[in-house]
Amino acid sequence: QFFSHGIFRRFQELVLPVMEASVRFAKKIPGFTSFAMRDQIMLMKRNGFMVVHLALHSLVSPSFIQLDTREGCLRVRRNSYYICEQMTRL
Repeated sequence: QFFSHGIFRRFQELVLPVMEASVRFAKKIPGFTSFAMRDQIMLMKRNGFMVVHLALHSLVSPSFIQLDTREGCLRVRRNSYYICEQMTRL
């Protein structure tokens, strides 16, 4: 069910634009681009999930995670056997 409904792909469709916008935002912070590329990447990796979590908080209710993408809406129960560990943490 997890793969047949494309849950991970739908989650990616929502997450990737947020991550891309985070990188564009970080590059505008004075001094950020003066860090070594390795350090910039480390900072983005360590804080990326938190940014996604904040940006997508409206998708999560106590009972469901709702993924609205171009393909339509998919509601997944938070306690579903098919949901991945990362999504249960939302």
